[in-house]
Amino acid sequence: MPVRQWTPEQRAKHAEVMREKIHLWKPWRQSTGARTEAGKAISSQNRAKALEAAKKRITDAKRSLAEAEKVHDRLTKQSAAKRLFAEMLKLAEERRRFRW
Repeated sequence: MPVRQWTPEQRAKHAEVMREKIHLWKPWRQSTGARTEAGKAISSQNRAKALEAAKKRITDAKRSLAEAEKVHDRLTKQSAAKRLFAEMLKLAEERRRFRW
């Protein structure tokens, strides 16, 4: 989507219109945040709760990945590190072949 190119005159006119609108609209009067001290204390904990939930999701994802890697290693009889090393050796050999 192209970005609108404002002329200085358009920008000034738009700013003036918005200044008028915002003083009529007064969005600060429609705030939905906590108003009491008790409500503010509760809402201040939202970030901590969200961080704990995110940490738990990350821990669960790491655990799931580790389990999946174990199953994969068991099924392929080769660890991820060994497969990566083998792939790197193949690439190095191909590079050597193409240099000559």
